[in-house]
Amino acid sequence: MVNFGPQHPATHGVLRLISLLNGEIIQWISPEIGLLHRGTEKLMECNYYNLNIAYFDRSDHVPGVIQEPAFILTLERIINCYLSNYISLWRTLLLEFYRNPNHSLNITTHAIDIGLFTTMLWKSEEREKLINYIEILSGTRFHAISPLINKLRYDISLFSIDPSIYWLLHYIRKLKEIYNILSINRLWRTRLYEIGIIIKDSCPYFGLTGLLSRAIKLIIDARFTGYEFHEELNYPISYPSIGDCPDRYILRFNEIIESSRIIYGLFYIIVSNYFFLNISSFSIIMELLIEEFLINFPLILSLILQSKLSIESSKGIYSIYLFSFTFIIINLISNDFPSINQSNKFAKYINLGDPIAVLGPLDSVLGSVDL
Repeated sequence: MVNFGPQHPATHGVLRLISLLNGEIIQWISPEIGLLHRGTEKLMECNYYNLNIAYFDRSDHVPGVIQEPAFILTLERIINCYLSNYISLWRTLLLEFYRNPNHSLNITTHAIDIGLFTTMLWKSEEREKLINYIEILSGTRFHAISPLINKLRYDISLFSIDPSIYWLLHYIRKLKEIYNILSINRLWRTRLYEIGIIIKDSCPYFGLTGLLSRAIKLIIDARFTGYEFHEELNYPISYPSIGDCPDRYILRFNEIIESSRIIYGLFYIIVSNYFFLNISSFSIIMELLIEEFLINFPLILSLILQSKLSIESSKGIYSIYLFSFTFIIINLISNDFPSINQSNKFAKYINLGDPIAVLGPLDSVLGSVDL
C-alpha cells in the first residue's frame, strides 16, 4: 500500500491516491478528494445573487469566465430575461477566448509531468499575450467576472478585434510547432501510448463528459443544446477512437483549432452586423427591476423558483440546479469530480510511474472537484 501524493504540485497538494501494488504494478487505486472543501454551495445560499458570480471564477481558476454563464443563464431563465444578440455574441467570444488557454496550459503542464520542459516556456509567452487581449475585452487580467445579468460589465470596442486576429494567427502557428515537437518525441510517445484507456460504455454510467467522452467518439457536448450564441455556429471536430492519453492530447489540439475558428466567425459576425445589433434588449426601468431583484434578497423568498441548466466548460458539462422557496438550494456538478473519482477505472494495472501520465489529461482542478 503506497500513498501517491498529496504533494503533487499540479493538484496544489490536496489529492491523495491510495495505491495497492503488486511489485511495481498498481492493482487498485483510491482517490482521497476531501482535502479542499470550500463549502461554495452553502456560501452561495447565504449570499446575494449578484455577489455569487465571483465564486464560479474562483472554483476553477484556469478557464475563468467559462463557468459564470451557468449561474447567470439560470437567473435569466427564472426572471424571463431574454438576451440581445450583442450581449450573447460577446459572451460567447469571451467563453472561447478562455477555452484556448485552458487546453494549451493542460498540454504543456502535462509535458512537464512527463519530463518535457521547453513547450511550457513557449506556451507561457503566448498565454501572456492572450491575457493582454482578455484584459482589453473584459477589463481585467484574471477573474474577470465580465458577464452580468443581461449585460456586460464593460462595453467592448471594435478596435480590439484587429490585434486579436493577428495574435490568433501567430498563436495557431506556435501551437503547431508544439504539436510537432511533442508528436515526434520518443519519451512522449512511449509514456502515453495505450495508457489510461477509457471504456466507451463507462462514460455515461460514471458521468464522464466533455473531452474524456469525445476522445472515444461519444459526442457529449452541451454546446449543441444552443445556449448563448452557440446555436448559430457549426464546429465539426475529428474525434479519435481508442480513448487513451494520446487521443485526448490530439483532441485537445483539435478543439483549440475549432475554438479559434469560432472566434474568427464571431469576429466576422460582429464586424459585419455591428450597427444592426440590438445593444440593449431592455429599457432602463427593466434594468432597475433586475438590480432590485438581485440586491433585495427577501424578494425571491415568497416565490417558488427553480431552474436547471448545463453548459459546456473546458473540462466537460458543468451543471447547476437552483431552487428557492422560503430557503435557497444551489447544487453544482462539474466534470472534475467524476473524472477524479473514477480514476480507478482507467488508472489500474499500470506501472507505478504511469499515474502521473494518466492524471494529466484528466485536467481536474481540486477547487472544482470538492465544491
